[in-house]
Amino acid sequence: MTAMISRDRVVTKCDHCGQWDDHPKVHVGWHTSSGLSSTRHHDCIDQATKLDILAGTHSQHPLLVAKILSECEQGLKGGDLLAFIGAQQMADYGDAEMATTGIDQTMANAILTALTPTSATATIGTVTVTAPIKCRFDSVMTTTDSGASTEWTTSGGYTAGGVSIGSNWAAASAGSRATNGAVTVSNAPAQTWAGNELWDSSGTPLRGMWGVITGGSKTVNSGDTCTIASGSLTVGLT
Repeated sequence: MTAMISRDRVVTKCDHCGQWDDHPKVHVGWHTSSGLSSTRHHDCIDQATKLDILAGTHSQHPLLVAKILSECEQGLKGGDLLAFIGAQQMADYGDAEMATTGIDQTMANAILTALTPTSATATIGTVTVTAPIKCRFDSVMTTTDSGASTEWTTSGGYTAGGVSIGSNWAAASAGSRATNGAVTVSNAPAQTWAGNELWDSSGTPLRGMWGVITGGSKTVNSGDTCTIASGSLTVGLT
């Protein structure tokens, strides 16, 4: 056995061709119950495994990965291959997998202010939020972020679409924004009060934030007054 060795590089074995050298290799997981894995030269990977790599966790940069595999197949090896990979300015795998654990307060305050405009409109990327924000009262709360809850039926003192909050918002601070006025439904219909959602006033209203009420669902009798006290309706980003 002859090992090809370069300074500051680790010699490893290709599990396909059996050669020991310091060429960059791909660590391939077979995703089987046995937990077997393999280390191979880029040009010792079969087509099915290449497709698996491009479709799997390595596909953070699928076009660049495909380019690297192609260059290796055409004979680019060792330090030249490493230099080629470095020149692509491809983010480290760990960077690609990074999960944020927080948001800057200044940014959070700006986002919350845009999500709950007190007048006119606010644009967030491709979405335009139109004031006033309305607070819908719901009898059944959604369990996902992609579907609306079940709103109270229009009856008594409740109108479909919710109660306008208008300009009754305190300034966003420390990643939180609260109402500075009560949100009230007088002469409420007989319902279950499970939670609330915030919607804007666009022609096709946009759903914003939602949440269950503190203490669990409440039974509302016909004619009751239901109130979210000033400061008790809050939205936040942390």
